[in-house]
Amino acid sequence: VQAHFRNFLSIENGASIIRAAVIRNVSSKRELEGELEQTKRQVALLFGDTPFGIALADKDGIISEVNPALIKMLGRKKSDIVGASIFKTLGETDCLELQDKMTKVLQGSAAGARCEVKVDLSGSSPSPERIFAIFIRPMKSLASDSALETEYISGLIFHFFDTTEWKNLELQFEQAQKMQAMGQLAGGIAHDFNNILTGILGFCDFLLARHNVGDP
Repeated sequence: VQAHFRNFLSIENGASIIRAAVIRNVSSKRELEGELEQTKRQVALLFGDTPFGIALADKDGIISEVNPALIKMLGRKKSDIVGASIFKTLGETDCLELQDKMTKVLQGSAAGARCEVKVDLSGSSPSPERIFAIFIRPMKSLASDSALETEYISGLIFHFFDTTEWKNLELQFEQAQKMQAMGQLAGGIAHDFNNILTGILGFCDFLLARHNVGDP
């Protein structure tokens, strides 16, 4: 219960002062504030404990917030990432494709987009070049338009997945398939050539059987 006290001067009683209070039930407001705080804590836990990288950026691609997983993936300090452009953070490689996907999401022509970028992380091990699959989603907010509430895109959400090992496995699998195909081709050629050699050796045996030893 919240009370607002006011002093009223009574005309009938002359200088007598009557104290009055306006009482309002704010329990529902307190409950909503509690639910809001709980939701904020849950979102903070989800944002911080996810195993993949998350970055929040405005329409220009300026990063406003990142989670610990992305900081670990990039191997950089948070202060070096927040406030910088997504393009500068990832380098110049494949940024044209990323910019095109971002434009489509911002214009609303696509509900989301996916692209792969190669990032040169100098000093990291075992390889400084990492491959990230980035999923781009719009960040929507509510705007008051007359009596109606409408949604508008206020920024972008980037989800980062390190697919370097997966890509390496794909390359190894493709190489193994190529080697298997080469082995089958070589085996087929050897088998066909062996059939020809068998015929040649057989006819040579027939010729040797028709002539005595020492026959010129």
